[in-house]
Amino acid sequence: MKPIKLIIITFFITACASAYKPTVKMQQYQASMNQQQALSVFHQTFNNKNIKINLCEIPYTTEKNKKPKATSQGYKIDAYRLGDLLRTEVVDGRKYNVYKKIYYTAEFNLKDVKTIRIRPNDDSINRIVYCKPELGDKKILLYTSNRIYTTIAIKNDELDRFLAAVSILAPEARLIEGLGF
Repeated sequence: MKPIKLIIITFFITACASAYKPTVKMQQYQASMNQQQALSVFHQTFNNKNIKINLCEIPYTTEKNKKPKATSQGYKIDAYRLGDLLRTEVVDGRKYNVYKKIYYTAEFNLKDVKTIRIRPNDDSINRIVYCKPELGDKKILLYTSNRIYTTIAIKNDELDRFLAAVSILAPEARLIEGLGF
């Protein structure tokens, strides 16, 4: 790709994000919530099947169907990283390496969140971070300072309440919307 095209593409990607302007409803929620109530709203992403907020991506490798557990700081989950190579297997003519799994408990602390990004949950975004469209109208990405993120899909009617709660739990975070930084 020609350098000028890369510069133009980079400009558009980084220039598209803008500060999120809280709605009056979000500000009302913020004013009426304390820390414990805000944490309760965040915990609903893990515990309530009927709520219109869904955790759809976490930054850890886990066993299938492992669910995060809500904590007083955010969430934790039993995860693993790959260790030493155990063996190489051949299946249907393809080679696969089998590694030892090293298990640990990963924790995501909301106080470490530095950026809260709001994005539409549409096809262009699903190529970057996948959330099933039926899970929500918007995606909320919670980034820590070392760029670890969690993605949450949310219905429009829950957006203000959830953003109010997360902004209370992550007081240092800036709210932005769109693509880019």
